[in-house]
Amino acid sequence: MWQTFQPSQLPLGAWIAAGPAGLTSNCQELLRQLPGMTLGIGVTQVDTRFSERPDEGPTVRTQDYIQTAWVDIDGTFEAYWEARGKNLKQNTRKQRNKLRTEGTDTKIECIVTAEEVPKAIADYGALRVLVENRRWYGDPP
Repeated sequence: MWQTFQPSQLPLGAWIAAGPAGLTSNCQELLRQLPGMTLGIGVTQVDTRFSERPDEGPTVRTQDYIQTAWVDIDGTFEAYWEARGKNLKQNTRKQRNKLRTEGTDTKIECIVTAEEVPKAIADYGALRVLVENRRWYGDPP
């Protein structure tokens, strides 16, 4: 039995498929190519906005899990942010002010093109490493 990796921090499944083929046909093709005797494939937490839920059948079983969080943004980032709750805006302002007093300047960048996404992901990864290192080893001397 094979299944997709599903860490607790990842609310959606780590399933990426190229082309228009559905989940069922992709899994059938994958079954033919996996090593050894494969009895089944478990694909967890697939967002139906991006991959249509397959029909149940003799070899396919689906199960509801959660409704994934989603925020539609139909305007500018400024309009979106202004519509957020008072507590969220106040808490982020407090966090920015605290960081500023500690000597860290912050900024919000709005990514609007597909070409900007790889760098944004790399920047986020570098930030996560920095945060984790500070959590485990403390601030640098």
